[in-house]
Amino acid sequence: AQNSIASLLKADELGVWGVEFDVWLAADGVPVLNHDGWHDGYKVPDTPSTVLTGLKLENGEPLPTLAQYLDAARATKVELILELKPHETPAQETRAAEEAVRMIGERKLAKRTTYITFSRHAMLELIRLAPKGTQVLYLGNDIAPEELKRLGAAGGDYNYWVYQGNPSWLDYMKREKMVSNVWTVNDPLEMIHTIEQDMDFITTDRPELFLQLAK
Repeated sequence: AQNSIASLLKADELGVWGVEFDVWLAADGVPVLNHDGWHDGYKVPDTPSTVLTGLKLENGEPLPTLAQYLDAARATKVELILELKPHETPAQETRAAEEAVRMIGERKLAKRTTYITFSRHAMLELIRLAPKGTQVLYLGNDIAPEELKRLGAAGGDYNYWVYQGNPSWLDYMKREKMVSNVWTVNDPLEMIHTIEQDMDFITTDRPELFLQLAK
């Protein structure tokens, strides 16, 4: 199940480099994990965490708070890739970024954490708030690597087809020693292509297959 503690532990067992998870701020200000912003008919940002954590994921596990997920992560070896979801207002994104960075810091997980986001405002807030040297990557297709570098981002986390449509972007990031990640690559031929392109990281829902191809 996506954004479950079970998937975190399984990823650690598989020996993957990192685990990506999605963070929203619930209506009461508590960060929770969810991909789409909706669960069982509830809009996550408009619903208190006390209600959300009573809902079940597809594996029967309760929808986790960020605190619960991070507490479980402390016992693992995987890197943590925290995606801060775009919220309806900049103020909400700032609050979500503040809470995420604070909670990561309190658990001494900062050196294991990379932040990613589709929101330009959230990206700038994470760059401002996270410890110096923390990798913050941008997920959207509307900011080229040159501007990301100027804004202080560590690199680009672009969709596979964004790289295909902008072949110079990867060349620029390699030349400038920026971080390159590609998502979400589940097709084996696309996996092989990313390996051949020598990208730094790949996001996939099929880590077992990728680990076999990467050998």
